[in-house]
Amino acid sequence: MFAGCPRPETEAGPDPRKFDLIQIQRWLPDGTKEVCPKSWKGSELRSWQQIVDQYGGECTYQLWAQCGKTHRFQAYSDKMYFAVPARNSFFDDAKRPHAPVPTPTPANFAAL
Repeated sequence: MFAGCPRPETEAGPDPRKFDLIQIQRWLPDGTKEVCPKSWKGSELRSWQQIVDQYGGECTYQLWAQCGKTHRFQAYSDKMYFAVPARNSFFDDAKRPHAPVPTPTPANFAAL
């Protein structure tokens, strides 16, 4: 996913950059740039399909990776355009349906 930020030619061996946090940015057709207020954990975000499923299309996305310790930007992805599905707001997470959280019963408390 992060092909846009090559390492310097002087570096060799394993890539020391850390992709602990992923920031999602998108450009709307009118040129407006939006930044998702949620930073994703690098271990949680594994494909572009997750982003399109969550936030929709009709725009261009770019991902920025940060080190969780220093919060320095480590790399960025190429920009990717997705035509469909309809775009969702970054700020409507509270309005989206989520899987119900099971309510523990007294029997479940005893097992804990």
